[in-house]
Amino acid sequence: MKILVIDDDPRSIELAEEWLTALGHQIVKILVAVPDSYMKRTLPDEVAIEMETADLLLVDKYFGQITSSRFIAAVRMIYSKIPIIRWSSAAESRIEVDMLRAAKLLKPDDRDFNEWTPEERGALFSKKLEEATKQLRLDAPDAALVFDRLESDANSRTKNW
Repeated sequence: MKILVIDDDPRSIELAEEWLTALGHQIVKILVAVPDSYMKRTLPDEVAIEMETADLLLVDKYFGQITSSRFIAAVRMIYSKIPIIRWSSAAESRIEVDMLRAAKLLKPDDRDFNEWTPEERGALFSKKLEEATKQLRLDAPDAALVFDRLESDANSRTKNW
């Protein structure tokens, strides 16, 4: 399986690569250097190219101080059928993840990760992949409407500062 890993933390990308390549997956890593470029309706070129052949998207919840929600909604507008797992070291709102038709995964810290057996890592990943696939339901909200709502919410918060 080809997994596109998008994160703003190089160590998290390394951790994902260790974990997923040990399970036999092909990993493509994209380090988010300019978070604002991931908040548009169009995907950054490097993402658009890799999305053409990706089987799964593993994306961080935060790119700096910005959530990846608008990015995921933009992905959904083009690639409605790709399973997405949003991972984070922070708590995740089930409502928001459901709205984005994604699964959530808590990032393991290095201590936990090193104590897990390959079987435990594989079981966790399989469970999250199944959860992400189940989120691909036909009754989900339109991705463009979700993007517009998230953008509107972000703009209103900015105006109130």
